[in-house]
Formats: sequence, C-alpha cells, structure tokens
Amino acid sequence: MRGNIHIKEMTVQSVPMKEWICIDSNNEEVYLLPDNRTLYIRPEAIKKMFKYKQVRWTDTEAGGILIGRILEEDNNIIIDDVSEPMSTDKRSRIRFSRKPDGHQEYMNEAYEREKGCCFYLGEWHTHPQRMPVPSSIDRKDWKRLLKLGFESGCLLFVIVGIDELKVWYGYGEAATVVELKRRVRN
Repeated sequence: MRGNIHIKEMTVQSVPMKEWICIDSNNEEVYLLPDNRTLYIRPEAIKKMFKYKQVRWTDTEAGGILIGRILEEDNNIIIDDVSEPMSTDKRSRIRFSRKPDGHQEYMNEAYEREKGCCFYLGEWHTHPQRMPVPSSIDRKDWKRLLKLGFESGCLLFVIVGIDELKVWYGYGEAATVVELKRRVRN
C-alpha cells in the first residue's frame, strides 16, 4: 500500500472466558499461523498494550491499531508497534470504540519513519477479564474489517486480558477468524 491508508472505525465489547498462556522470557510473543507462517509480537508493542490492562474496577477498555511488517524471505509477520488510545476514542469499562482520528496520523508517521516498510496489520483492545475472549460485537467488527480487503490479505486481532494476551487471525473472502496458538518452546 502506498501513501495514506484509511483506517475504519471499530467497536468492541467484552465477555468472560478461562485459559492461560505464558510470555517468553524475552517478552516476545510467537504464534503459529494456519498456513505455517509465524507471527512475532515485539516486546515494545506488548509493553504498550500491557500499560492498559484493566486491573482496577475503574479502568476502561483501551485499544488501537497494530503496525508491522511482512518479511519478504518467508512471509512471517512481525508486529513492531501499536497505536495507543486517542482522546477521540470512546471508552468505558466494557466497551471500546476506536475512531480514525489520531490512529490514522500515527500510522502515517510510522509509514514515513519506516520509509514505507510497515503496514496496518489489524486491531488490538483490552478486556476486563483474566483470560480474554472475543464478544459477538468483536467478531462482527472483525468480519466487517476483513471484508474491506487489505494488501496483506489477512488481519490480526489482539485482546489483552488481565493475565494474558490472545491473538486471532482473519483471512479469506469468507472472513474466517481463528484463534492462534502460542508456539511452545522445546
């Protein structure tokens, strides 16, 4: 994609679930994609998202966009950076609605800084749950975004819970969304 990209508005809502995932000792998350490629989430991006964990009853949902690269040599995906909540976003305890203002400018700045070597890869937001699970509103919004079409042919969706981070991968004309499994080290 060249120049500016248009990032659509997204609304998400929370619901409960239980499951546990650990983070590597170097704080880089590694996930296996359905097509045997690998997703890496850099520690800097994780640190930004984790700042917004909803650990107190008064904490509101937060979110932003995922920015990163697709490697030419193996098509693996790296999430290098994320935008943080903007003043125009709508936030409550169990709902986050990302508005384009601010996030688009952040993406444009990253695109210029990286000399066109970064892409919009998807969305992230928090849930006030220990182990996050997407709500029906999350899934509906993800499918809507996937139908817009993107250069990468896929989108990633991250939900940050109190105890863990989970990732979903969306792809194809049918807007299929699957939860990714974290790679286990031998």
